[in-house]
Amino acid sequence: MKYATLMNITFKKLFIFAGIFVLMISCGQKVKTEFPILRGLYLGLKPPRDVPQLFAPGIVSTDKNEHSPAIFSKDGNEFFWSYYDQGEHVIMHMRQVDDCWTVPEKFVYGNDYKDGNPFFSPDWKRLIFHSGRRGLRDDGSMNIDFWCCEKEKDGWGDAKLLNFPPNTQQWNLYGCQVASGNIYFTSKVDEESTEFQLYVSRFKGETWDDSELLPDIFNSSDVNWTPFVSPDESYIIFSSDRGGKGEGYDACDLYISYRDSDKRWCNPVPMGESINTDQIERFPWVSPDEKYLFFVRGFGDVYWVNAMIIEELKPDELK
Repeated sequence: MKYATLMNITFKKLFIFAGIFVLMISCGQKVKTEFPILRGLYLGLKPPRDVPQLFAPGIVSTDKNEHSPAIFSKDGNEFFWSYYDQGEHVIMHMRQVDDCWTVPEKFVYGNDYKDGNPFFSPDWKRLIFHSGRRGLRDDGSMNIDFWCCEKEKDGWGDAKLLNFPPNTQQWNLYGCQVASGNIYFTSKVDEESTEFQLYVSRFKGETWDDSELLPDIFNSSDVNWTPFVSPDESYIIFSSDRGGKGEGYDACDLYISYRDSDKRWCNPVPMGESINTDQIERFPWVSPDEKYLFFVRGFGDVYWVNAMIIEELKPDELK
């Protein structure tokens, strides 16, 4: 009798546990799965060809709004991007440890800071990003400035304000630094403005000049933003609403402009139907080995494609 009673109690417990598990599933609770083992360059993913492919679905490209270039370090062992989700704008970080990629983690903590759009310095020892860490101005408007973290032996140092004179302006964001030290970036007059324009600030050795608006061929419409400039400043890829499929953010496609032999910028051209769709395209970035072009399509997904398209679109007289 004691044995039968014990068995009845055990079965009852198992039945209760099973019921709780079913209830959790029915209430939308998800059972956590183990993070996949990822090894090698570019998370060990199969490289794309001439048709853009979704990059790391479920890991990088998620149901959140991926909202920056997806960038790898020069040695390929670190990876950064940022997302925007229900007011939370944070930088994410993965690194390769013991030949395996780590689970994505928030890099610069502080959900209220609106950290985003990381990019590397030319020596790869500094990560620069835009942030609202200075808080509000006296008039109640938000500061969006460039901040940075220095590479250290055991990781990255604390965030500090970049010594960048254009930071005195209203909003500076979506930047890219080239080999000369110049920073190309996006700025707008104030928080309420819907116009984004492209600027450059030239490096003077320890700090930068005031911002310089890029020529009219880049800023011919209301929204011109998210520049990637090659290290030698021979070409620039950016997002713009100039293409005639509408106005504003939703109408943006990727365009490319090359420098001619006299160092003058050529008229930007669209990057073609394989890149540009009826969705928004922005946040271009070319990998350090110049093999792949990364960009964000729609409101949330990172794509990558063979970077040969950059050479294919170049005017014949520049090849």
